[in-house]
Amino acid sequence: MLQAAERRRILDALEAMDESCPQSIESVGKLLEELTFSDILSLNIYPEVGSRDLYTESKYRNKRMKGRFGVLIEERFFGYPANNDSRPDFPDAGVELKTTPLKRLKKGDKVSAGERLVIHMIPYNESIALPFEASGIWEKVEKTLLVYYERSNEIDDMRQMVRAVWLFTPSEEDLAIIKQDYEIITSYVRAGRADLLSEKLTQYLGPCTKGATAEKSTVTQFYKSGGRRLKAKTRAFSLKQSYMTAVLRQHVEGKGAFDPILISQGELNEHGLDELIARRFDRYLCMTDREICEELGLSHRRSKNYWKAITSAILGADEDNVEQFSKSNTLVRTLSFENDGRLVEDLPLFNFDFAELMNEENWESSRLREYLLTTRFMLVIYQKCESGKEQNNSERVFKGVLFWSPPDDVAEVKGRAVWEAARKTIGDGVKVSLRSWGDDIRVDHNLPKASEYDFVFVRNKATKKYVRVPGYEKGDNDKYGSELPDGRWLTKPAFWLSSKYLASDIELPKA
Repeated sequence: MLQAAERRRILDALEAMDESCPQSIESVGKLLEELTFSDILSLNIYPEVGSRDLYTESKYRNKRMKGRFGVLIEERFFGYPANNDSRPDFPDAGVELKTTPLKRLKKGDKVSAGERLVIHMIPYNESIALPFEASGIWEKVEKTLLVYYERSNEIDDMRQMVRAVWLFTPSEEDLAIIKQDYEIITSYVRAGRADLLSEKLTQYLGPCTKGATAEKSTVTQFYKSGGRRLKAKTRAFSLKQSYMTAVLRQHVEGKGAFDPILISQGELNEHGLDELIARRFDRYLCMTDREICEELGLSHRRSKNYWKAITSAILGADEDNVEQFSKSNTLVRTLSFENDGRLVEDLPLFNFDFAELMNEENWESSRLREYLLTTRFMLVIYQKCESGKEQNNSERVFKGVLFWSPPDDVAEVKGRAVWEAARKTIGDGVKVSLRSWGDDIRVDHNLPKASEYDFVFVRNKATKKYVRVPGYEKGDNDKYGSELPDGRWLTKPAFWLSSKYLASDIELPKA
């Protein structure tokens, strides 16, 4: 509960705020930090437009109202009614107000953006603005007052708290990439092929879908393709969730949050980010991993992080913490093909808990769907050397890098099939069997297997086990396990991408 002195201080600051000055708006906005939504309501601020009955607490508790907490801050802190005006929320200062959630990760004190930042709808009923500067996007993001609140399902809505507020402007380097993303999106729209848009086509600015389901959110496009106007999903320009997470982490942790790949703005203006990164690897084409290690001054001993060390040395940054990759949700993975073109190892996606999967309301809002539709991979590709006296058969030849992601239509159909099968198996009761495996016991189950599903399947990827089933127990730390609805525990499961599918969908670079 706000003390009287604190309440008076906030009200006085709001009264004195200069709505034509971005810094004044930011200074007042920072007074939101560490306030709960109940605290904000207790200030008893109301818009001058309309009856106070239009701005009751029950309105902001309505979970069907989109952006309800942003509306609450607009109406009950800054005192203006929420609207659909295309101009920034503080037009005299050119400041846009955006309220968005953050979540705390289970590991350590890291934070993540809870969602993407929607800017405005992609128009399908009229011609699209060109160039980027005429789109209205820059007007909305040039000066954005970001209000991050901590979202938690474990506490009452009105007790959730604002954690960080600041005035944000994308860097010149980010802006160069955002402009390129805009050009990619608009090229599809102007070609009448907005139906082919995907968030994986772009780096920071994405064309996110809008609408409850694909069936209910398709409209006829303004532009023609082949003389016809095709239907496409309604979409909006948005800064990706991965980008907003990086922005949040940089604000919280400072410049050391990520390792940037040093690329000049001039280079970005001339070339795409993917192209510039791929060029860094060109000099190593057709070299063996041993030769690359000698060139880079690295040990050729095959340690656990051997391939990662090579890639990081070429990039000049830790491959797991590259700023540009974090912002674009690009994951780096090394693939090693056999000399006959086979790919032996499957690709791990992410771990999950049984309860987490069962609590998902539908496929459209599932974690697996979001992952498959938004994640890009930078595949660093090697191939086994041809056997021969002059070559060491354990060495791999570098073939190049490839930016790849699974097709959306495959993800929607085959990904959904695995998601539904896994939920049904868990709901029906996972069947577990034990069998000898050398000096150990192997735990088999009937969750979706690679032999049954040729795209995504379920298997654990933990190096340590945690199993608690009748007749067998293994492990002493339950962080390596996940509890089934009936109380049994299995080693934490993960979704994997099939190596056979991956090898069939990508073309091995001819280096």
